[in-house]
Amino acid sequence: MQAALRVAGALVAVIVLASTATADVAPGDRITSENVERVKDLISPGLEWCIRHGFPLTIIETRRIIWPQAYKEATEKYSQQVRLGADGLSLKDYVAGLPFPNLQPSDSQLAAKIMWNYNHNFFATDDLDARNFDADTGSIADHGPMTVERHFLLDHFRRLWWIGRLYVDPKPEKTPNAAGYELQQGLYPILEPYDVKGVGFVSNRYLDFAKQDDAWLYLPALRRIRRLSTAQRSDALFGQDTDVDSYGGYAGQIGWMDWKYLGERDLLALVHGQHFPAKWQAWGIPYSDIYDRSGELWKIWINDVTIRKQIIGGGIEYPEERIFAPAIVMVDMQLDHATKASIPSQRFPGEQGWYFNQGEQAGITDDWFTVAALVNAGH
Repeated sequence: MQAALRVAGALVAVIVLASTATADVAPGDRITSENVERVKDLISPGLEWCIRHGFPLTIIETRRIIWPQAYKEATEKYSQQVRLGADGLSLKDYVAGLPFPNLQPSDSQLAAKIMWNYNHNFFATDDLDARNFDADTGSIADHGPMTVERHFLLDHFRRLWWIGRLYVDPKPEKTPNAAGYELQQGLYPILEPYDVKGVGFVSNRYLDFAKQDDAWLYLPALRRIRRLSTAQRSDALFGQDTDVDSYGGYAGQIGWMDWKYLGERDLLALVHGQHFPAKWQAWGIPYSDIYDRSGELWKIWINDVTIRKQIIGGGIEYPEERIFAPAIVMVDMQLDHATKASIPSQRFPGEQGWYFNQGEQAGITDDWFTVAALVNAGH
């Protein structure tokens, strides 16, 4: 896994690889504010802040993360031809699988390659639909509960990859692709609260990283479509703490940032439904520290994930284990404020919440990612 430390609004970021933790911890240990010093060297400053303010960790047994067979085969078949462009950031000759499986610390392009591995991990290779999920946002007290200021209910977050496809035809890429899409995504409509009901956004990302994302926000109360600039992707909207570029830990275009490899060390990561020491071969981000322009710790994005064939509570059973994210948390340490989301919402019994690589069966079609569809759903 990777733990990411980012400087918001600047063109620099730091990635720390997480391997199997070897500190003086054992399965069953509970890490709290009273004994956090014990693991201080195995967590990021952001996660340390959370623990000191009442966010405990429970250590469980390490379990190896196995790649899906199709992803493994694609990596073996295509990775030898993948390279970075002359700019040192863009990806060339990529087809599917992990772009760079054999990384060396001496590689001058290592940092960018790590990020492209993250960008093309096996979390969702073709498409995903996260539906019917809650999000609460509010102030947080030291060792106290969140004071919920706003409750959100969202209908869908969907993503469609045009390249690197392994399960849903056409594969390994969608054609024709005259627009040059890498992926499309959208989050809409918001169902609650009432004052933002119907709000949503869609965006397109292009294979040419020099081309900025196209993103549109629909505001039904004003009956208008607002085009979002790239800078606005890092804005937290509607009084909550998350921003589009922080989804999953980092969701911006790789080529928009300068990446620097500082080294490798063991970290405790959140991978198997509880907080535990995890191996890093999954190329995900368990948590991401975000710093402001003055270099002060600002926010942390935390992914609470579980790896299994079937999401907790039922639903589609996949032939191989895969990564689910039943919850995410974004904490603003400077404002003592946080946003947490549960996927799916407990208000929908029987809803599995996560649909991976289901294509049209899950409603993930090209026309869903259009401005017209966004406006129609918001009415």
